[in-house]
Amino acid sequence: QAKDLAAAERYEAGTESLRRKENRVVAQEAMTHFLKVKQLSQNYEDADKKLLLAKEYAILRVVIEPVIDKERLATDEYEYLQEEMDDEFFKNRSPHELIRFQNPEAAQNDSIPPHHALRIYFTRYDPLSESTGSTDTPVESTVKYKVGTKKINDTTIVDVMEPVKGTLTTHYRKREASCQLEYEIIDLDNDCVLHRDWMRESAEWKEEWQTFSGDTRALNGTVITSSQSLFPASDWSLFKEMSRSAASRTFYRIRNFYKTPLPVYACLPKTSR
Repeated sequence: QAKDLAAAERYEAGTESLRRKENRVVAQEAMTHFLKVKQLSQNYEDADKKLLLAKEYAILRVVIEPVIDKERLATDEYEYLQEEMDDEFFKNRSPHELIRFQNPEAAQNDSIPPHHALRIYFTRYDPLSESTGSTDTPVESTVKYKVGTKKINDTTIVDVMEPVKGTLTTHYRKREASCQLEYEIIDLDNDCVLHRDWMRESAEWKEEWQTFSGDTRALNGTVITSSQSLFPASDWSLFKEMSRSAASRTFYRIRNFYKTPLPVYACLPKTSR
């Protein structure tokens, strides 16, 4: 009987909160009430239905807007970057059951308007650059070899045994590309910026080969890599690698920002971009 009375009180409190369900904080309070009702009485009236309704209004909706390209990427580059962003935000799990990432189409078709917007700006692109260089390393054999003879007195000649030496030169060729992204989270209800940050992302391809001068016995049987690759990384392959990494890092940064569903979000001071 005590459980029934407690369930009735909680049900009434939840129903009262639902009358102001447009306020997400109040909607969460309604959720708490109806969850408690279910603990006290599993099939109490229509608590299940009202719990689902309260949860729907308690969810923070974040619309992930298309990337804003300030560098005028080629069409295939922009489309690839956008696809990687979409994959990260819409195929991975959201940070919390009360956080929902939406694309603009889903947000438009939702009966509840979005609360926040994520805007990502592609602000700088440094395409493929190549550099080369080399380093020299002295090497010597671990075994001593005959390198000559010498007299130790007027009649005795002995062999001179010493490690043989050489120089191993390691050459490298490096190709890399980099970009910069900025992003900000907008509170759509108050028309202000809640969070703003930026990051640099890069992709690199590197190969090494070697040349040797001196007595080859100084290599101690080591076989050196003596030829360059015929198919170095292209600008396009580096751009794809860079895009995948940038999308992943952006998603995890935003997910970290939304670790809890109802923190105190404060507007940043207004600044001009």
